[in-house]
Order: sequence, then structure tokens, then C-alpha cells
Amino acid sequence: LYLFLSFLPLFFISIKEDLYQNTSISKRIFAMVFSCIIFFNLNKTSFPLIDIPLFYSLFSNNLFLFIFFTFSSLVLINGFNLIDGMNGILGFTAISQLISLCYISYFITDYEIFNYSILFILSIIIFLLFNFPLGKIFIGDTGAYFYGFVISILTIEFFGRYENILSWNAILLLFYPSFEMLFSFIRKIFFEKKKPFEADDLHFHSIIFKSGVSKKINPTVMNNLVLFILSPFWLSPLLVIFFYNNLQLIIFSLILLTLLYICSYLFFRLNLKSE
Repeated sequence: LYLFLSFLPLFFISIKEDLYQNTSISKRIFAMVFSCIIFFNLNKTSFPLIDIPLFYSLFSNNLFLFIFFTFSSLVLINGFNLIDGMNGILGFTAISQLISLCYISYFITDYEIFNYSILFILSIIIFLLFNFPLGKIFIGDTGAYFYGFVISILTIEFFGRYENILSWNAILLLFYPSFEMLFSFIRKIFFEKKKPFEADDLHFHSIIFKSGVSKKINPTVMNNLVLFILSPFWLSPLLVIFFYNNLQLIIFSLILLTLLYICSYLFFRLNLKSE
């Protein structure tokens, strides 16, 4: 109930954007922040412990944690919207994340998080039956924001309950859409001198698609091939199932995924420029 009530501000704003495509980014950001504030206050959320020795006192401050996890939710919500550019990417990313949450929650007998995860997995599967590979329906901003919001809240809620489970797992779990968002910001601000929220078609999936089409691959075929090319990233949440107790392997995975993302992005971007 709290989850759906708190999503309402973002729901109305995103519905307006889907219908009329004239909603300013500031209004959408405000709605995201408002939805997070409503949930954290209604549910009295216990925030996860972030074990970084140099910043321990900072991460012990409740106000700072409130701001930090609201910001983290915004990154994931917007990241979900960014990766929703080709058939199947958002759906399969969400399924991988929810499967990992399912596994860990079942393993430690948290059946509340387990049941919620199963519920949202089933709804995504139903969506994917019509979205991939033929693209009969699309999830839109409303769907992207909803799943970004739900998964961020479930992750914060779960890791806030169990201090004995490494919070680094959450970073690995949410890596792909979150890194897509952060990378996009860095790319636009420091390398392309654009406004960070300025829309463009230079996201990872977009340049892979354009690179394939430039080589005369059928656009419909290429749309679906993008999903398989990006599989290391949308499958990466499943690593949590195997590494959730091993900090070294989690950090190694994050470093490897970061390097793979950057190198792959540069490869396709340079390949596109050479055409």
C-alpha cells in the first residue's frame, strides 16, 4: 500500500509525459523526490549500513542517509528510463535484479521481499511477451519510472533490514541502469559540453543500434540484437547470487563491468564515427 501510494505523484507526472511529452525535467525530478520522501516517511525505512571506514561518521547521520538514498533512487529511476530504448532491455534487466533479490530474500527467509519480487517478476514477464522481440507494446516513462522506483525501494528496504549482508551487493545488483545514468551525465558535462538532462541518441544501446544499421543490418533485427550484445550488463545482477558473501569478488566484478562498459562504449562510438 505504501509503495503504490508513494508512487502516485510520479505516476501522474509520468502519465502526462507519456500522453503529451511536454513535462519539464524539473517537474519530473520533483515528483521523484516527493515519491521517495513519502515512502521513506510512511514506511519508517531503516537505511542500509554503508561500511566505508573513512566516511563512517557521515553515513551514520540519518539526514545524510535520507538525502543519499533519495539521490540513489533518482539515479536508478532515471537510469531505467535511459535503458528503455530497445525491445527487452528494461524488462530483462528488471527480471535479473528481481531474481537476485528473490534468491537472497528466500535464502534468509524474508518472505515479504520474496513475494513482492515474485509479483513484479510475473508482471514483467507478461509485459515481455508483447514487447520482445516484436515490440507490440512499450512500457513508456510511466512503466520505466515505476519499475525503477519499485526496485530501488525493495533494494533499500531489504539491505536496510540485514546489516550482515554486504551493502556492496546492492551496487552490483543495480549497476547497469545506475552506471548508464552516471556515465551519461559525465559524458555530457565533461566531454560534450551539454546540459546533463539534454536528450540525445548517444546512449550505449543507441550507438550499438546505429552502428549495426550503418552496416546494412535490418533495423528490426538490430533492435533485438542490441539486447544480446548488452547481455553482460543486464545479466550482471545475477552475480549477486554467487558472490553475495565475498566482498573481493563483488568489487572485482564492479571494476570489470565498469571497464567493459567504458571500453565497449568507446569501441562502438569510434566505429560509428568512422562510418
